[in-house]
Amino acid sequence: MKEKVIQYQLKDVVEILSGYQARGGLRDNPKGSHTILQGKDIVSDHSAFIYTPRSDTALTRLQPTGKYDHYRVEQGDLLFQARGTENKAYFIDEVAPNTLAAATFYILRNKNKNVLLMPWLAWYLNQEPMQSLFRMEASGTSISYVKRSTLMEVFVSLPALNTQQQIVKVQKSWLQEQKLLQQYTEKKHVFIQGVCLNASIKNKGTHNER
Repeated sequence: MKEKVIQYQLKDVVEILSGYQARGGLRDNPKGSHTILQGKDIVSDHSAFIYTPRSDTALTRLQPTGKYDHYRVEQGDLLFQARGTENKAYFIDEVAPNTLAAATFYILRNKNKNVLLMPWLAWYLNQEPMQSLFRMEASGTSISYVKRSTLMEVFVSLPALNTQQQIVKVQKSWLQEQKLLQQYTEKKHVFIQGVCLNASIKNKGTHNER
C-alpha cells in the first residue's frame, strides 16, 4: 500500500516567532547576559540543514532590553532565514543557554511532534521546490524578505514520521560523508603539493655549478 502523505500549512504544525531586533544595532558587549545568533554565524554550506557553530568566531554578546524571552532559541527549534539572498532553514540540535535569534530569522517551534520531525522540516524547506517558492514570494528590492504571513500559509507534504526519520538519517550520513571526503581531499592536496615541492628543490644548485 502506498504511504499516505498529508498536506499541512506551516501554521498548523509549527509556531512561527520573530527574531530579536536590537535598538541601535548590534554591538558586542563582553558583559552581556545573552548571545545572539546572526546570519554570519551560520556555516555557509548549500547542503547543510543542521546548525553548526562556527569554529573561527564567537557569537556576539549583548544585554537585551524589553521582553526578550520571546526570542530565545531552544534545542529542537528551527531557524529560518527570512532576510537575505537565501532563505534556508537550520535545525538547532545544540544551543548555548540564553541565546537569542536575530531579527533576520524566524524561530519555528514544533506544535505537533506526532506528525512532524523538525530536522526533516529543515531539510525539506531547503530543497529546490521550496526555495523556488520562497524566491517567488519574497518581497523587497536589494535584499529579499519572506514575510511571516507568507511563511505561515506555506503548504508542506508530511510523510509518515518513520519516513521522516529515515530521510534525516540518510541526509546526516550524506553530510558526514561529504565532510570526510573534504578532509581527505584537503589532506591529499597538502601531501601532493609537499611531494612536488620537495622534488622541485631536491639537490638544488646554482646555474654555475652545472
